[in-house]
Amino acid sequence: MESMKTFSLEGCKLVDPQNPLNGKLIDIQVKNGLIDSISEAKSSSATDNPIHISPAFIDILADFCDPGMEHREDFRTGSKAALSGGYASVALNPYTQPVIDSKSKVAYLQGLNLESPINILPLATLSVNGENVDIPEIYDMTLSGACGFYSGKAQVNEKLLITALQYCDGLKALPMVFPQTDSLAHNGQINESIVSSKTGLKPIPAIAEELALANIIKLLEYAGGKVHITHISSAKSVALIAEAKSKGLAISCSVAGHQLLFTDEEALSFDSRSKVNPPYRNQEDRKALIEACKTGIIDAIISDHSPVDIEAKKIEYDHADFGIISLQTNFPALRDGLKSDLNEGQIIELLNQGPAKILGRKSHEIKVNEVANFTLWKDEEWTLTKSNIHSRSKNSPFIGKSFSTKIIGTAAKGSLSYFN
Repeated sequence: MESMKTFSLEGCKLVDPQNPLNGKLIDIQVKNGLIDSISEAKSSSATDNPIHISPAFIDILADFCDPGMEHREDFRTGSKAALSGGYASVALNPYTQPVIDSKSKVAYLQGLNLESPINILPLATLSVNGENVDIPEIYDMTLSGACGFYSGKAQVNEKLLITALQYCDGLKALPMVFPQTDSLAHNGQINESIVSSKTGLKPIPAIAEELALANIIKLLEYAGGKVHITHISSAKSVALIAEAKSKGLAISCSVAGHQLLFTDEEALSFDSRSKVNPPYRNQEDRKALIEACKTGIIDAIISDHSPVDIEAKKIEYDHADFGIISLQTNFPALRDGLKSDLNEGQIIELLNQGPAKILGRKSHEIKVNEVANFTLWKDEEWTLTKSNIHSRSKNSPFIGKSFSTKIIGTAAKGSLSYFN
């Protein structure tokens, strides 16, 4: 991987629905990390298979496992995985060891960001020690650069959430909540369906998510403020979000990219690489999630990048950890897998403008005088193998599978990195 801050590109096809040059071939010059000029390309630059250029992606929830679990991922490997997947900005899961719940720990991430090739966006926990009892020092962490406060994948204490909604609202901070009713999800492995009956694996029923989500919405109505819901996975959750938005509640939501591609039938093979939380639902749920991406009910697609070492993944399904790595493959898998459902412009908006709006940040833009944060990709066949995975962990369901969308470079913080 090589990188540079001054370079020029010719004859690239711009894919950005927000840009007046969308769909046109452009020439672009970058000097010292800033976009210096953009113009329509000369006709001599045209090719049958041009390089596509789009705003780089923003992820609002990925795990780099640092501090404490660097044997799974660290900032070097996580950043490289992000760049190879077209991401220039990544908000990090705060449930590390120790968890990110104080201004000194946010400052640790900010310090690492100074050396990182991508923009690191620190998230902090919504509770002290992530124990779901007391509110942490949200004010101090906001001043230190925390861009959101995440509940983690456990049921939220209602009293704590009310306090968090009101406190965060006064600070313009963002509570991020994973909807789950723990008593219904306890020891569950996959979706409750005929597949759980066939496999004998304990279920995590969709109602575990939907009941928690309905409760969160009621608390939002009561307390005011705003909330972001992560990882929605069912058709009924989509309906609940749509109803809440129709009432004018300040609620947004995101879906993990793999939820748009897979169903619970993946578990029939007992391949633990299909084990994620929330679990893959049925085809009706998957279609409802895709439709919600089209209509704006879902605001963003996250990677939910979750590195797991082989000792915790390549074991019996019901003992394996949840999670897959996905930063490197999220866009290629979505563009290839959703061709008949979402066009590439819609996907890019859900990977850039949507996440930026949720976090209250400026989206990545391909405009003169902007820092170069963009992604280069081609229509080109390639196959994911263990040897070309940039993450330290290898728990990808796509190993051995081919894609027709290949990311060949990503500009982040003004520096362009190319990938073979």
